[in-house]
Amino acid sequence: MTVTELLRLAPFSLGTITILLAAGGLIFGHAYGRYGDDAAISFLLRWRFVAAGAVVFPTPVLMLVSFGRGEVPAWLTERVAAVLVAAGIAATMLVVGYLLLSVSRPGMFLATVGKRVTTRRLNRYALAVRWRQANEFGFDVAGRRYRWFGAEIPGLRGDAAKPGRLRRVRWSVVERWMKVRRLALRGFRTDPSEMLFDAAAAGLKNGNMRTWRSALDVIGRRLTTGSLDAAAVGHLVANAQALEESAHRQGSEDCKVRLCSALGVVGGVPMSDDAAEALAKGISSLAERRLGEHRPVMAAIDALRATAAANGIPAVKTIGWLGQHLAAVPPPAVVYGFDGDRIEHPTRALFALLVELAGRADHDDDARLNDAIIDAGSMIVRRLPGSQDRETIETLGFALGRAGIAAGRRYGKGEDWHGTHDAVAALVRVHEVLHEANSGAEPSPSDWIAEELARMGCWVIPNTRSLGFHIGSGLSDMAALVAQRLLELPHDSIARAFVELQVRQHNSDIPQGNRDAFIARCQRMSGELLGMGVFLEAPDDSDDGA
Repeated sequence: MTVTELLRLAPFSLGTITILLAAGGLIFGHAYGRYGDDAAISFLLRWRFVAAGAVVFPTPVLMLVSFGRGEVPAWLTERVAAVLVAAGIAATMLVVGYLLLSVSRPGMFLATVGKRVTTRRLNRYALAVRWRQANEFGFDVAGRRYRWFGAEIPGLRGDAAKPGRLRRVRWSVVERWMKVRRLALRGFRTDPSEMLFDAAAAGLKNGNMRTWRSALDVIGRRLTTGSLDAAAVGHLVANAQALEESAHRQGSEDCKVRLCSALGVVGGVPMSDDAAEALAKGISSLAERRLGEHRPVMAAIDALRATAAANGIPAVKTIGWLGQHLAAVPPPAVVYGFDGDRIEHPTRALFALLVELAGRADHDDDARLNDAIIDAGSMIVRRLPGSQDRETIETLGFALGRAGIAAGRRYGKGEDWHGTHDAVAALVRVHEVLHEANSGAEPSPSDWIAEELARMGCWVIPNTRSLGFHIGSGLSDMAALVAQRLLELPHDSIARAFVELQVRQHNSDIPQGNRDAFIARCQRMSGELLGMGVFLEAPDDSDDGA
């Protein structure tokens, strides 16, 4: 094959390169403006495009070499040259078609770019950012040394026993490994999730709803493959807050809603308490910024519900914080839709979530979650009534009552847990708020609260453990405290509650002896019958120390 014969293929080869570069540049420019620079460049820097270039460019290179040397390599026959040109044309067609298909579909484009967004990469980036500071790296080294080897490792002096040689060797290996890892992590200089948030911001700027929706969907899917560290969650929340600000400037309420949903999907993965609490606080911050906007706040509450499914205690702690802010949000107007459903009040929805979690804690016998619910409710009660109506306040009371009864049942069985008293104090405060809101009108709204307090007292009375109050031999200190707070309520309400305690079916799970003993305790402390026909006999009627 001569040089002249080879150059006959030049129009085909040059045309292929021209089409590849022109179409690729045009489509890349469109992607650059639609998805942002980070996403577009990340999409371009992939091995499949390098392979396409390796197929298209050999033919013009061989032409240049042959033209310069004045002869064609012996192995380059007409058939081989035709195959090379045909492969270049096919590669060009495939690349252009792939670019058209990918760039025109935001879900496909961002899913391809989002393959680099993984939990492991985000954790490594967060650790790399932390270890860039020498003092933070020193703190982590010292913490690891203490956890692995105890306090005797760093520079022992005096009479303290020196660590053995094997332990010193082990620590030397661990310390050097951490230094090597610090050097290796210097390559992680970009936040992998930032490109997706940047694509969502670009979609908001361009008014392209499909772009930012697809970006948020990809974020929710990609970051559920593992457990995020607390530092990684901090970077994720910072990106989410920046996107929320952009959505607020663009006036896109739907973007705020979907952003909260994406964070809720991420929070549905079990993670450490520190990481889950950082994520829950980030979700809460999105709601706290826009307390007057109904849909974003409701979306944040739904995200906290999704987070609580796998990380209950951190989510409940955040609910207690958010509930204090929402206590100042007045309820919306009562408007019914076509299906008969009325607009749900965000504050009431948050309190209803506490009721759900209290039921879950009782069903799963989770004392720590139950304790967190009581603490969260006690925090919110301090801000009541705020701008809340009676129904919303009662919803919070239901959560406290359910958690308090579960705590009393657990305490009555002899377990070392005392959340009942906090629940009782919070319920008494709820009664005061309801009484003030009701302005003394009849019927009294506090009867159910008195019954809840009485049920707690019935459950705790079998536990006679002393709490240091020296009530009397064989008597329950906790029951006396519950009775003391119960007697602060109007005695008419207490009398109706005791009648309900004796006759209602839902109280039949409480042993009759517990009910009689607690009612007798309250009668002795008040000196009144409290709705009963006679004074009931206490377990040891001879002791009137109460």
